[in-house]
Amino acid sequence: MARRSWQALPLVGLLAAGVLYPRLLPGDYFLHLGIVVSLYIILTSSLNLIMGITGQFAIAHAAFYGVGAYGSILLVTRLGVPYWWAWAAGILLAGIAALIIGASTLHLKGAYLAICTFAFSELFRLLLDNWISLTNGANGIIIRFVPPPIGIPGLFRFDLGSRRSYYYLMFTFALVTVWFVRRLARSDLGRVLGAIRQDETLALTAGFDTRRYKLLAFTVGSMYAGLAGATYAPYLSYIAPDLFDVNETIYIMMIMMIGGIRSIWGPVWGSILLVSLPQALDITPLLRMIAYGLVLILVMIRMPDGLAGFLDRLVSRLRPGGTWFGEKA
Repeated sequence: MARRSWQALPLVGLLAAGVLYPRLLPGDYFLHLGIVVSLYIILTSSLNLIMGITGQFAIAHAAFYGVGAYGSILLVTRLGVPYWWAWAAGILLAGIAALIIGASTLHLKGAYLAICTFAFSELFRLLLDNWISLTNGANGIIIRFVPPPIGIPGLFRFDLGSRRSYYYLMFTFALVTVWFVRRLARSDLGRVLGAIRQDETLALTAGFDTRRYKLLAFTVGSMYAGLAGATYAPYLSYIAPDLFDVNETIYIMMIMMIGGIRSIWGPVWGSILLVSLPQALDITPLLRMIAYGLVLILVMIRMPDGLAGFLDRLVSRLRPGGTWFGEKA
């Protein structure tokens, strides 16, 4: 019981930090930074479910992020669907796309899976670029509406015309994503996914339908990416194909790996550091990617278990044998 209480501390700490953040650092700049950090916590944690926990080297996460964004926005702008219905449909579309792609590719492993999912990512980008009558091509779509308020009467209400409310909405989804991945990783299903990652042949021998389990993880992780896209797009007020290309997937992967792949908290620490630092330093995208590459090399050499593992070793000096920041999936 005491061990569980200790391991729950980072989740409680994240909740407290997220709630207090706008009070400690007020202003539109810091609220924007919090929204973007929350976005990447959702994206990296959901990719960690696919790649870190289950061991599927899939390079299409940004495409499903784009399916959620484009799917929801097109339903609103082209068909007049109310935003929150379109939001749910965008997440569902990301799940359906993942189900179709996963069913046809997840029998592959390693580089073969990476190539096939990369091909889907490029196909999606080309579709967005060339279906001009629907997507406006490379010029993208300007989003002119503000999502209607959402909440539970008497408890809470997110008025999304306010940047502070948008921050709390994005942070809530980020917290739910981390909680969900943590719960799943510690469940019987999570242990099966871990067994598949370690030795799929042995898992098959034990009687598990590994393809079905991998497809489930791939679909759920991709739906969370769709959630990120459907929620973030109206705040961004603009979407375009190059926001969801393979470079974005690589960026998400780098954050996850630097934070600590397979660590529950790695995506959180990686997102906080690698999203906020370039914003604070105000460096160009090219210099940012060079810096990320150098940091990734340094982490792989000196901290193979990422920032989360490094922080955990520091904490373990105070509480030997404990795992806070490096809690493994």
